[in-house]
Amino acid sequence: MEKEERYVINGGERIPYDKKALEESIYEAAKNVRKGFRIRAGEFADLVTNFLDAHYWNFGQIPNMSNVQDVTESVLEASGYQFIARSYSALREQKLREPKQEK
Repeated sequence: MEKEERYVINGGERIPYDKKALEESIYEAAKNVRKGFRIRAGEFADLVTNFLDAHYWNFGQIPNMSNVQDVTESVLEASGYQFIARSYSALREQKLREPKQEK
């Protein structure tokens, strides 16, 4: 049986969860630290998604983007990738400082 579509809250708006975008963000953070992390980025995106399933979606709750990012950093740190977690955090902060683009 296929899972229902997953959502997150971003800027007060409910949007579809994009695991591929999360994987790309992890990959970008890893690329800043070292090359060749692509396959692992997908594995970490799966771990984050599984955590969000177990703690949010399975209970009918919708995580916000900050929850997703916090879980991502925690999963990276707990897996021994502190430098990549710090790089991910730095990219996260950088995106917060960038001016929002008009739609």
